[in-house]
Amino acid sequence: MKNALIYLSFLAVTHFATAQKNYYTFSINKKIGITDAAGIEVLKPTFKYADLIPKKNEIYLKNYSVDTADVIFNTLTGEQKEYESIYDNAIKIKGIPYAKIRTKTKNYLVSQESNLQIPITRKYSKFSNCGRYILERYSETKYAKEKPAPPVKKTTSGVPPPPPPPRMVPPPTEVSYFGIINNDESFKTIKRVAASSYLPLYKAVEEDSDADGNRIVHLQVIDLNTDTDADFDYIIFSEKNTHHLYDGKLKLIKTFTLSKADESALMAFAKKTLNVNLSRFSKNNYPPPPMMAPSSGSGKTKDVIVLYPFFQFKKLENGTTVFELQKTKDESQSIFSFEGDRSTTLDTKKHRIGIEDTNGKWHYFSFDPTTGAVFLPQKYYNVVGITIL
Repeated sequence: MKNALIYLSFLAVTHFATAQKNYYTFSINKKIGITDAAGIEVLKPTFKYADLIPKKNEIYLKNYSVDTADVIFNTLTGEQKEYESIYDNAIKIKGIPYAKIRTKTKNYLVSQESNLQIPITRKYSKFSNCGRYILERYSETKYAKEKPAPPVKKTTSGVPPPPPPPRMVPPPTEVSYFGIINNDESFKTIKRVAASSYLPLYKAVEEDSDADGNRIVHLQVIDLNTDTDADFDYIIFSEKNTHHLYDGKLKLIKTFTLSKADESALMAFAKKTLNVNLSRFSKNNYPPPPMMAPSSGSGKTKDVIVLYPFFQFKKLENGTTVFELQKTKDESQSIFSFEGDRSTTLDTKKHRIGIEDTNGKWHYFSFDPTTGAVFLPQKYYNVVGITIL
């Protein structure tokens, strides 16, 4: 009988080849804090969101609130810095994610893989990746120019004419723009267009027929592991009923008017204008062909080889649940326990545990990937409802 080696990745203990963290997040009833490896609370659980930035050994702690500061916490040194706001993965520059940081005195983008910073001039703007470019959406206030006063007409009687009625100055208006920026560290704006939306378009997959009438589809071989947007072939910028059609090099092809136009109407107009078959999706966005299901073989039972050590939750006969390290087939080490029927999660890749308490509230914390020791301040043991063994 042929043995099948099954790797129990959801149970197997993994070890880091990189530097070990010294600080960890924990969550008590949807609020996130920081503890050190000894279980000493460093930051109380007051944050709603936490994003791990592994290549910089940082954690972004955020509330998105004007009343509280967001924090960047270093998991190796314990250094913490406060900011008005932090938006991770704001854009990608040459494939590298950047966070958008705002302080009281400046705004900038910072690489999530290095310390490179790129200053940005506008306090409020939104970035998005689009092919080889980065688009910055922002608005500017436009004030109408005051018309000069009409000249005073002289009268033959010498009586001055009545004063002119007060002139009404139109109220200021907000005009939306897209700044089109090079996708590199120069972050140079090469064009701006007055618009509030955009629609990238791509040449559709070509189809032909052979001499026998069989359909031939021309496909492009792509790397599905790449994490970049496909370059658009055409793009339409729109503001209400006015639309601007550009090619992939941002050369203006046509400005046209089309009222209440949705994406389908805009694409139909572009197809007719260009005489090109277009699609909303690039070749990179087409789904891969379906995978064939593996054969079940002859139906013979295969031996399962379990890899030790691994972590698991085990329900005992007395109703107690134990979190343990199974070292060998016959040797295990209990780490903590809890009573009652409660839901749990166990992520042995991130070394993370989630436990639902008796009130239905969830709490999360990390554990040591070698010993299983929990990284949770002792004062929260009763809140989570666990007993360290």
